[in-house]
Parts: sequence; C-alpha cells; structure tokens
Amino acid sequence: SKPRDRRLHPGEEQRLLDACDGMHKDPDAWKLLIRLALATGMRAGELLGLMWEDVHIEKRYLVVPLERDKTRKGRAVPLSKESMAVL
Repeated sequence: SKPRDRRLHPGEEQRLLDACDGMHKDPDAWKLLIRLALATGMRAGELLGLMWEDVHIEKRYLVVPLERDKTRKGRAVPLSKESMAVL
C-alpha cells in the first residue's frame, strides 16, 4: 500500500474544530478527539477504543492493542507535547 503524507492546508484544522460546534452531543469532547487524532495520526477506531490503561504518560507513549490496530500487530504511539496537552 502507498504511504500517506497529506498535511492539513492552512485553516483546515480550525474548520474541523468549528464544525464540532454544530454537534448535538458534547462538541468539546469531539474537538479534543480531533486534536488528538491530528497530534498522533491515530485512526478513529483506535482513538474511540482507547483505555487509560493503554496510556503511559510518564513514558510519553500509548499502546494500540493488536485487536484495535488495522494491521492486527499492535503498536506504540509516541506522545507529542500537543497530544500530552489534550490528554
């Protein structure tokens, strides 16, 4: 498969976050989810299945268990300053 390398164009992140304001259920939580997705590159299913026991703040990474990983291998995701701030 071809690796993806698309980056957001100027203003796209803000438009995504602004679109959350129209959500009926917890727009602030959706904004955090989008920010975390952008900071980590994680897929929606990986983020929605994330448990606190998968997050290792002190070591600055989180684990995507193999049952939630697209390739079924599992992986560790490093946490950036932005993702740490969201968490």
